[in-house]
Amino acid sequence: MNPTVTARPTAPLTRPLELLDAQPILERRADNIWMRVQQARDELYDAFQHACAREGLNALVLKSGPFVYPMQVRFECWLPKQDRLVTERATAVISLEPKPFHRYEWEYNLDIDDRGKVKKYVGMWRFGSNEVTQLVQFLLRRAAEPNFGSMQLRQSQLEFWKPANKINAIKFDWLGLLPVALGVLGLLTVTFGVGILLLIGAVVAYVLLNQRQTSVRSAGKPDGEPRALLRVDSWQVVVAGLGPDGTTLRERFTRALEPPITNNFRHCVERIWYWGLDGKEEREQLVLSLGRAVVFCQIHRYDKELYVGWDAHLNSGQWAERTLVKGIDRESNSFVHFNTVVPGTQRVSEYDITDVNCLLEWTHAKLTKLVRELMDERQIDQEIDFRIQRGDRQSLTNAGSSADSIGEKVRGVKQRLERSPLGALRRTG
Repeated sequence: MNPTVTARPTAPLTRPLELLDAQPILERRADNIWMRVQQARDELYDAFQHACAREGLNALVLKSGPFVYPMQVRFECWLPKQDRLVTERATAVISLEPKPFHRYEWEYNLDIDDRGKVKKYVGMWRFGSNEVTQLVQFLLRRAAEPNFGSMQLRQSQLEFWKPANKINAIKFDWLGLLPVALGVLGLLTVTFGVGILLLIGAVVAYVLLNQRQTSVRSAGKPDGEPRALLRVDSWQVVVAGLGPDGTTLRERFTRALEPPITNNFRHCVERIWYWGLDGKEEREQLVLSLGRAVVFCQIHRYDKELYVGWDAHLNSGQWAERTLVKGIDRESNSFVHFNTVVPGTQRVSEYDITDVNCLLEWTHAKLTKLVRELMDERQIDQEIDFRIQRGDRQSLTNAGSSADSIGEKVRGVKQRLERSPLGALRRTG
């Protein structure tokens, strides 16, 4: 007798669940306020250079480096009075302060040191090429002093004639007036007996309002973290006879970076400045990054000699959220905390050290291989020391700050930048 086979019903096909990204990570966007402020800084820098060219002036014009905050532009000139030993000195530093969710997304702060006379303009809503030309001509004494005060935003309620840079993302919280209204009515009617009930109602309304469910609207964060670099390892060599091949080595190394070694690997070319013996010097460097690991690669020609090297760092810089204001969001009509970010630091971990070890070893292997190949092609017989100069790794995980003390670090970074505007223009912290 054949056994009876019972067919089981086929389970209905179900669509796979689509994962909802709910990780506690601030979003990076290419069109956020930080990128717009950076573009405004670059336009300001170009405006100063063009103004100097029109005036026939060779002056010092600097701008803050990549991932250095606050963003600044500096103009400085020493005008010979009789000769170069007697000069009249003038300096102007413009800082751009992001203002997320405000009517004006950023404000300009101008510090002028005009031949020893110091002047400051805070909170200007505009500073374009016309204002730059007026400022340069005034400092050269080729035009009258411009009135930048007319472009300042309201700094106090007494300056009612100036425009206010209000937060335009919130609307008035009428419900928040309920405790105040009940309290005032209670005090006015306390003698009639009803006032006690109104005062109790004011307290209850205050408690309930403080327990309202809240959301958070964030301005996001810049494309890169603020730099607070901890040096790890380095390597460098000078090869005689390879100077003319610097461009060739740079192109080959750039091609070796494609495709990327991993998803989190990034590379770019940065142009940096530094103080030379007689003024500003500018160079380009190739920057490789993997997580918190950053490697700066230098390939520079010195006549017939070629300098090749790299230095590896761990970046303890981290963006920290800060609440600007609380209120009713115009878009969602709900009670919202509006948050922005400020530079801070965070302690690196042993996994960050693993990342920097991987990145620097990979960089060293690629770069030294290309150097050897190029030396063979040019038939250069030179002893090269390919050993890496190792740094101390024991103190790396103790550097930076924990999440509990990040606020203190934020304030410390801000104070240092305020004390030294020029220091904020350098590449490394």
